[in-house]
Amino acid sequence: MNLYEYQGKQFFARYGIPVSPGEAARTVDEAVAAAERVGYPVVIKAQVQVGGRGKAGGIKLAANPDECREHATNILGMDIKGHTVEIVWVEHASDIAEEYYASFTLDRSAKKHLGMLSARGGVDIEAVAAHLKKQADVPVWLIGTSMGTFSAAGGAIAAKNVAGLVLTSTITSAQPDWEIARSHRDGVASMPLSQISVPALIVSHRNDGCRSTPAAGAAKLKDRLTKAAKVEVALLDGGAAPLSGPCEAKAQHGFFGIEAQAVDTIASFIKANIR
Repeated sequence: MNLYEYQGKQFFARYGIPVSPGEAARTVDEAVAAAERVGYPVVIKAQVQVGGRGKAGGIKLAANPDECREHATNILGMDIKGHTVEIVWVEHASDIAEEYYASFTLDRSAKKHLGMLSARGGVDIEAVAAHLKKQADVPVWLIGTSMGTFSAAGGAIAAKNVAGLVLTSTITSAQPDWEIARSHRDGVASMPLSQISVPALIVSHRNDGCRSTPAAGAAKLKDRLTKAAKVEVALLDGGAAPLSGPCEAKAQHGFFGIEAQAVDTIASFIKANIR
């Protein structure tokens, strides 16, 4: 499933999980009418399947119909990381006491469901880095794998509290049917990597069979990390015979059979570049 936020909340409500009252709207007039029904103040939230909505201006608080109309007008049609906003979720604003992050996903390698809970929910990666730095005065490194390399690279571009960056099995070739391909044809390599100043390590399997993460893309990334304090590329070989699709964990894409070598490579680079 690939659900929008409003669809997930509708599912929750259907099965008795408490959610704030809200309605989906495709036009400005629908948004204003929905706000009247759910009650002010409301939050107008862009419905796109990508992170960073708030920072892009896609989430706004409205205390009255005029503010609701203004925000809905600005958000509908907005482009957020290559995704055009066609729907907004109009939700009664909550009085937030605490925020947490909870996620349930599928661990394909273990063939089991995986639940994750974090006390650092409701904040972006820059805020997490700042919090960790405040809690314990240690270097904070961002590590991303496959689709996660977008978030890791984005954090290194924007955050002030990041000490280094590690990209593994990096997306460097967006597939034509991906919405993000319109703005990021070269995947992470289409991001403003020249703004990254911290040490960066690029790890790929020489025989990665995933079309979106070819080993050849590592050179492209290195060439665009022009202002990083240090850039290294590690191309690994070997491992076990694949037991999954080429873009999944139990293949060269996930360093299957040489996981320890991949971890050692990352750990050695971090230790050598701790400031």
